[in-house]
Amino acid sequence: MEETDGALAARLGRAQPVAAVGLLYATVFSAFGAFVKVAAAATVIMAVLGLIATVVLFPILLGVIIGSVVAYAAPLVAVPRVWQSGRSRAVSIGLTFVLVVGCAVAGWALDFAAARAITWTADRNPCAAYRAGVTGSVRPSDECFRRPDRT
Repeated sequence: MEETDGALAARLGRAQPVAAVGLLYATVFSAFGAFVKVAAAATVIMAVLGLIATVVLFPILLGVIIGSVVAYAAPLVAVPRVWQSGRSRAVSIGLTFVLVVGCAVAGWALDFAAARAITWTADRNPCAAYRAGVTGSVRPSDECFRRPDRT
């Protein structure tokens, strides 16, 4: 049983708002995560590596973090343009799939890279990172948890 072009277009038309909501959800939560990662990155780089390293490394990490948000948001802009370009339905479906999946994978990879960079930095000096409010995968020593005597 074959589906007519009109029926397929109607079914795809109903699916578009659902897909747009999913993309918007990923973009919003990626942006929220980006704020958290920016705060953690600035804090841990400054605490562990110092001012000079912060001036050099933080802009690079900021670019990776912003890139992840852009990767999640790109299909919101690109997919409607694909469908308005006059390409055949099969090509538009293929490009939409590639754009959505490719951008989601790219966003995830950039998020992963940023989180790994923050964790790696915190693991260089767990005590300094802990005092700054950021932890990595290495547990700080017990000395880090002791408060100085106030006598």
